Amino acid sequence: MAAHPELAVEQDVLDRAYARATDPAGEPLIFGRIDQDGESRYVGRCDVVDDDQMPLVVAWHSRYATPFYAADPSTVTLKRQFVERAGRLTALHDEIVDGDDRTGAAAREQMERRADTMRAATATLTAQQYNAIVADPATPVVISGGPGTGKTQAGLHRAAWLAHRHPEIRAAGIAYVAPSGPLRSRVAAVLSALDADDVIVTDSVDTAYGHIVVDEAHRLSPDELATLADRSASLTLLGDLPPPAAPGATLPSAHHVTLTTSFRLPNPVADLLSRQPTGTPVTSVRDGIGRPLIRPTDAAELTTDAVRAASAAASTGFHVAVVVPPGRLDATRRLADSGQCVTVAAPAELVGLEFDAVAVVAPDEIVAESGRTALHLALSRCTQSLAIFHAEPLPTGLDHLRPPDPSRLPQL
Repeated sequence: MAAHPELAVEQDVLDRAYARATDPAGEPLIFGRIDQDGESRYVGRCDVVDDDQMPLVVAWHSRYATPFYAADPSTVTLKRQFVERAGRLTALHDEIVDGDDRTGAAAREQMERRADTMRAATATLTAQQYNAIVADPATPVVISGGPGTGKTQAGLHRAAWLAHRHPEIRAAGIAYVAPSGPLRSRVAAVLSALDADDVIVTDSVDTAYGHIVVDEAHRLSPDELATLADRSASLTLLGDLPPPAAPGATLPSAHHVTLTTSFRLPNPVADLLSRQPTGTPVTSVRDGIGRPLIRPTDAAELTTDAVRAASAAASTGFHVAVVVPPGRLDATRRLADSGQCVTVAAPAELVGLEFDAVAVVAPDEIVAESGRTALHLALSRCTQSLAIFHAEPLPTGLDHLRPPDPSRLPQL
């Protein structure tokens, strides 16, 4: 594929920005460019000015970056995404050119090559996510949506946006409540990359704050939500499922945002989840690498076969998880100890995490031990491929994947 004709011109802009940046190290500096009303503006991770104190780059959290994320084709003549590696531009992707909105194709291409970096997440925030991020902090915000729609990313960026744009809230303290240790570790790393290290990452709020972001808020009881509301009048609630009626009654004035586009789930997995008794339908922009694989196997070899397949996938560089019922957790971890880099977890440990490939073991046992929501969570963690290992009949919502009964096939 030929290089973009303006690659060299934009590289010169990037070089000048790096020469003037006060913090040139770390994540790539410029995310992209927006042309509006005859002016060009570059958007990135921080503000950069030239010798005359004129802006070369505006930070993503600046009000001047709003047109980049709103990307209204009726007023924007160009929206350009930058792909940068170690100070060198490797590609440019034009999403809007003279009112021609190419966002769908560009988003698909961007997400297929998306790395797990904060630059990729911040650069590709959708208008839906951005509107939730910059919503008035005086009103509680509820961000819902199906798997992979970016609720956690929106919550993280909202915490960072509030820290940058509302010093009075930052001074009063911002807390991000996450239910699991792995998710809290990821949240802390992301907030650091967004220059919001002073946001408190915790699993229980016991003091007052200027703002509280709650991940997996749909798991909270009405009493727990009421307690949070007492701790802070400014709340952001994130959840895979629409909030139940009780929290709606607890927060009658909440601003609800439902994210509908999944940037993580492959299309075949999104279709599979739409058949489940629980869950919110989403539209996916990823193709992944094929349909979910169904692996019927002997009960005695179930976890062994799954770990063996996961290790093979990990050897290719994939980030892989084997998801098992809680009752199989210890035995499966012992099997995986001597293998490749494979994460073994029960569904409850996967909140907010994602993997290239996921092997789900014994879905019938997951439902029996942890419920349908746990199975939905297990099925929704992959970005590329999903395999299901089972010895017993598949539960409702997966039963259409069973191979046909040979006795019912037409005879030739």
